[in-house]
Amino acid sequence: MQSMLRVVLFRNTGADKNNVIKSMLIGENLTGEKNGLCTLYKSERAGRRISVVEAPGWHGHSQQTPENIKEEITRSVLLCPPGPHALLLVIPVKTLSEEPSVGEINAAEMHMELLSERVWKHTIVRFACDEGVEETTIRKHVQSAEKILEKCGG
Repeated sequence: MQSMLRVVLFRNTGADKNNVIKSMLIGENLTGEKNGLCTLYKSERAGRRISVVEAPGWHGHSQQTPENIKEEITRSVLLCPPGPHALLLVIPVKTLSEEPSVGEINAAEMHMELLSERVWKHTIVRFACDEGVEETTIRKHVQSAEKILEKCGG
């Protein structure tokens, strides 16, 4: 029997999800199966089936999530039965020494906690950036997200 990896991807609407999904599903075109506001991508890699559900993203600093988005976020974990192995939270690293605002980090936190407070035990945080972003910029982003990283156990 083939093993399977099930992941749910969370990001803000500005984060480049294509590079993140491509890194998990190497060599795959990014045509996913739309299911409501979620998109399901499936692949096989090294003899293992991979299922990635992209949940709807949040908007930058917004502290309010529309009801239909809340429902879709909750439903996203149901699209990979019996449940995801991991939740991948993508935080974009901006160039020119910008760091994510407290509002943006709080929006990410609220978005994830729509599932439950236990979500953090299964969350992996990925900082996504383009080539050429300076190390000091990346460090500033990591420091800005310290509260979230601590919730994940790191």
